[in-house]
Amino acid sequence: MNTKTQSGWYYGWNIVALTLVFQAVIVGVVLYSFALLVLPLSEAFAVPRSRVVLVLTLTTILGGLLSPLAGKAIDHFPVKWVLIVGIMSAAIGLSLVSISAYYWQLLAAYCTFLTFGMILAGTMMAQSLITRWFVARRGLALGISALGTAIGGLLFPLLLGILIPSIGWRHTVLITAAMALALAPLSWLILNREAGEEDLAREQKPEDKISDVAKAYKWEIQSLARSSHFWIIVGCIAPLPFVAVGVQVNLAAFAQDLGFSPAESGMLLSLLFSGMLAGKMLCGILTDRWKLHWIMWSISALFVVALVGFVSVYGYGLLLVVAFLFGFANGGILPLMGAVVGNLYGAASFGTVMGFGSVFFMATTSLGPLAVSMLQETAGSYPRAFAALIVVLLPSVVLTFFLPQKPIEPTPTS
Repeated sequence: MNTKTQSGWYYGWNIVALTLVFQAVIVGVVLYSFALLVLPLSEAFAVPRSRVVLVLTLTTILGGLLSPLAGKAIDHFPVKWVLIVGIMSAAIGLSLVSISAYYWQLLAAYCTFLTFGMILAGTMMAQSLITRWFVARRGLALGISALGTAIGGLLFPLLLGILIPSIGWRHTVLITAAMALALAPLSWLILNREAGEEDLAREQKPEDKISDVAKAYKWEIQSLARSSHFWIIVGCIAPLPFVAVGVQVNLAAFAQDLGFSPAESGMLLSLLFSGMLAGKMLCGILTDRWKLHWIMWSISALFVVALVGFVSVYGYGLLLVVAFLFGFANGGILPLMGAVVGNLYGAASFGTVMGFGSVFFMATTSLGPLAVSMLQETAGSYPRAFAALIVVLLPSVVLTFFLPQKPIEPTPTS
C-alpha cells in the first residue's frame, strides 16, 4: 500500500492524531481531573479526603507495577486490540465509579479497570505507536503526541468544573465514560493498517540504520535487568519526574507561603502548564536534531536554574518567568523519554523496555510530591526543600555522560 494518499498525506500523522486524542481523554479524565472529584467523593462515601486521594495513589503505584506486563502485551499482541482493551477498561471503570455505592467499590474500580485503562491506553501506548511509524521525524511526532496529556489537563478539569455543579458528579463521570467509549471505534478505524516497509523506508535516517539483528531482537525483562545500558537510562531519566512533579504539586502552597493569593498561585500553575506545552513541542523537535545527551543536560540545567529562581526570587513577575521555565523543562521529559527508548532499542522492544522502566519512572513520579512535602517540614521552608532537589539531579547529570550514542546491539549474553 502506498504510504501517501492522493494529497500526499503520510498516514503516520493519523496515528499521531489518535494518540493525542486518547491521551487527552484517558489521562485528562483519570489523572488530571481527579482533584475535582475529591470533595464530592469524600461527601458521597463519608470518608476523609485523604482516603479519596489514596485511591489515586494506589492506582498510580499499581500502574507502575503492572507496566512491564502492559509493555510486553504491546510488543507481543496486535496493538489495535491492546489499545481497545485499554479503552474499554477505562470506560467500564468510569461507569462503575458512577454507580458505586460504597468506598470499597470506588477503590476496586480504580485499582482494576481504570488502572488497566491508564497503562494500556495511556502514554506508553502512544509512544509505542509513534515509534512504530516514525524514525527521522520521531521527535516531532512524539512532541505533538505528548501535547495530548497537557490538553487533557487543561480541558477536562474545566469541563468537570462546569458539569459537576450542574448535573452532579455521578452523571458527569458517566459522560466521561461515554467519551472514553467513543475512542474504541475511532481507534479501530485508524489502526486498520500497520507501518510497512515503504513507510519505514521514508522515515529511516541513513546515519542511524539499525542492524538486522538489533531490529529483529526483542528484549526481555531478564536481559534488560542484566544490561548496564538500561540502568544508565533509568538513572538518567528517573530523577527528572521526581523533581518535576514534586515541585508542581507543592507550587501553590509555596506561593501562598510567600503571601500570594490563591488566584496568583493559580496563575503560577497556569504559566507552568503553558511552559509544559512549549517544552513538549520544542524538545520533541530537538530530539530529531540534537544528540540526546545534550537535551538531557539542557533539561537538567533548566531545572537547576528554575530551582535557584524559586529559592532566591520573591518578586511575583520574576516568579512567573521561573514557573514557565520550570514547566518548559518538565514538558521536555515525556518526548525525551520516548526518543531515548525508541532510538536506542527500536520499535520491536519499545513496550517491554518502557514498561520495565516505568516501574522506576512512576515510582519517582509518585514519591516526588511526598518527598518535597517532607523536606519542607524538616527544613522549615519550601526554598530549602527546593534547594535540596538540586542534589537529586546530580545522578542524571553524571550518568548522561555514559548514555549510549547509537542503537543498542544485543550481546551474546543478553
